[in-house]
This record gives sequence, C-alpha cells and structure tokens, in this order.
Amino acid sequence: MRSITTAVVLLLATGCGSSGFQGTVVDGITGQPLPNFKMIAKADAEVGLTCLTFEGTSGADGTFTVDGACVGETSYTLQPDDASYWLAETSSVAKGTDGAVTVKAWRTGGKSANLYHLRPDGVGTLPTGSDMTEETILDTAEKVKYPKSLPSKTPLVGPGEYIVLNGQETIDKMKFAPLIHSGPRNFGMGDEPVEITNPWWYVGVEFTSDTEFARKEVTIDESKVVTHSHDGMAVKWIPAEAFGVSHMAVWRDGGRRMYIVDTMEAHKKPAPPAEEEAAN
Repeated sequence: MRSITTAVVLLLATGCGSSGFQGTVVDGITGQPLPNFKMIAKADAEVGLTCLTFEGTSGADGTFTVDGACVGETSYTLQPDDASYWLAETSSVAKGTDGAVTVKAWRTGGKSANLYHLRPDGVGTLPTGSDMTEETILDTAEKVKYPKSLPSKTPLVGPGEYIVLNGQETIDKMKFAPLIHSGPRNFGMGDEPVEITNPWWYVGVEFTSDTEFARKEVTIDESKVVTHSHDGMAVKWIPAEAFGVSHMAVWRDGGRRMYIVDTMEAHKKPAPPAEEEAAN
C-alpha cells in the first residue's frame, strides 16, 4: 500500500486533524487491481490548506491511503493523472467516508469522442485507412462501398485488446462490416458502366458475378462487450475476441473515411500492393 500525501506546496500548512481515507484502484473492465496508478484528490469545499489537495500513487496491489484528508469536513473529487482514464461514478469520495473505497479506472483513450485501440501497454487512436467510395452494382439499384486505397500495413487488434468507442454518438454511428476480396468487377447502370480492372476489397458484399452477390455482416459476440455510462458520458469496449478473426471496415455513418482493421490475427488473403488504388 502507498500513501497519498498533500502536494509539496502545502506541506508547511497546519493540519485539519482528519484521519483521511483508504481504498483500492481497480481496472474498470477486468476488476483487477491497478498498480502504480497516480491520481489527485481535491477538496470540494473551502477547507484548510493542508486539506485541499493530495496526490500519490497506488501500490503494487492497487491499494492507497490518503493521510490527512478532511473527509469529516468535505467530499473529495479524484482525478487520474493519465487523461486516458475515466473514473466515472467512483471519482467522488463522500463527506464522512470512514471505510475503504473502490476506485474504478476505465481506459477510454481520452475525453474526445473517437475510436481507440486499447492494448496492454497503452491506448491510442486507430489510423484511418482510406477514403471511402461506392458504386452501383451492375444492373441493380444496390450500392457497394469500398476503400479507394489500401494502407501499407493494416492495424491489428490482437487477443486481449479492444476497440474502444468513446461517446454515445460514436457508439450509435460507428459501423462494422467485413472487407471481402473479389476479382475484377463491372458496375453501373445502363449507358454508364464502371469497370474496376484489378482484384479489390468490398465492404460487406461477396460477389459471385457482376450481378450476383450476397450481403455479409460482422458478427459481434455481445456477451464479451463491456459498456459503461455515467453523467452523460458513454463508452463501449469491444474485445478482439468478440469479433473473432476478421478483416473489416469500420466507419462513421455518413462519413467519408474508413478504418481498415484486422482482429485476432493478420488477414491471410492476398492484398493489392501498398497504397494501390482501385483502378476504374
């Protein structure tokens, strides 16, 4: 266990005579203790100087003690030092607390609504893979989307890793579909045909001919998905295992760019050369 002490600038002030509080920091997704988790506790009311602000780091077992906190006089707001974490409803220690508290730290990627990649060693944004375009499937009114180009390296969300949807709008509008390889195809209607002369990847459509096709979907095992919301913020964590082995497109409904992502393992189908564009 490690102690959380008053910030250095406050050490010379007189104390408030409170015994403080203690607790454990755990990972919000797994429930496992988080070691070496740094956070700041700030008083919510006007109190003496040595009661105002405390900072420190949890021990190897995730436990911490806040010595000197004046919980008899004020509640405290906890803030993670790492902005990619969110403490949600456990960010407040109530006035009068005399027992151990549990702080749940959720790794969200940050305050900005976005798509993130959570790995054991950290979290970051996924690079978008390509502009997205679409054509009309030959002699039909059906549309098919496809990437205008392909990245030289496809991001891999591996076992034990997550795609994080940060924000309710991101959760509501983000779409997933498999990228399916096909040979050269003809598109269009009537007098305006479009020919893509090289093999390419199509979003959620498996072609057997220019006019014969089947729509395909990404299956997500919802039993493995974690969603948490608090005070107007919502975040969804989808583990790679919920997708299974997949080579897929991810895009925001109405957007012009798509992410191209592999889950569990790198896709094995042959891809066009790096940065090659669809020939049409």
